[in-house]
Amino acid sequence: MAASLAENLPEEARARAAELGLASCGDIDTALSALEAAAVWGEQTGNPMSLPDQPNEAGPGCTVMPEHESKQRLGAAGVAVPAGMVVTADRAAAAAAEVGYPVVVKAIGSAHKTETGGVVVGLGDPAEVASAASRLAGDNGTVMVESYVTGAVAELLVSVRSAPPVGMLLTLGAGGILAEVLDDTASLLLPVSADEVRGALRQLRVWPMLAGHRGRPPAAVDAVVEAVSALGALVRDDRSIIEVEINPLIVTPQCAVAADALMLVAEVPEND
Repeated sequence: MAASLAENLPEEARARAAELGLASCGDIDTALSALEAAAVWGEQTGNPMSLPDQPNEAGPGCTVMPEHESKQRLGAAGVAVPAGMVVTADRAAAAAAEVGYPVVVKAIGSAHKTETGGVVVGLGDPAEVASAASRLAGDNGTVMVESYVTGAVAELLVSVRSAPPVGMLLTLGAGGILAEVLDDTASLLLPVSADEVRGALRQLRVWPMLAGHRGRPPAAVDAVVEAVSALGALVRDDRSIIEVEINPLIVTPQCAVAADALMLVAEVPEND
């Protein structure tokens, strides 16, 4: 929907257009640019199945899922996650033995564990695990014990969020502590092809690390593509998911593992 002047497109009309899934343009140049982009998209895909996924709608009951529950959904969808479990602090050493050393011990309920000291990594014996669990146990006395992913080539940010009325927006970028230091991201509308994901990764400043910088082994880029594909299918099929953030996705020469993840979910109407 387009208007020759922005003042000819009142807010009520924009809101109604958004409800109908229409993009509103307040001037002709913007409208023509949008039509050109749509034409390029159509030429590239030539397939109705490649049209953008409809955005999942946030409702009044949105909640942030705990990390361990978010990872359970990701793992069930085919995204690799570390072996782990939530246990009471006094069971942490036994859980570490079951998971296999080295391990990571995490506080439950903290969204930014590295910044708040809520995670201890690379623990190699029961005494270290017990000490970390005792310090990190929350009010309910529990912690998360996970296997520690070794051999990282790079850490990536992978997120998908609802962006009405456009669709579901995928963002790839430098992850871990670099996510907030570097402005290094690329975004695509879902669904995406494997080639589009690889192309987005090549745009990143961290791409040389993924490709094998200065003789270092290259990262398992195909595993990153598979993780993105699984995540895209998950948010397409599960309409309750409004946003997913994996940070970091640890990429080694052999695999890509979601070491930390959170989901924002909403109640889905009964007729969905």
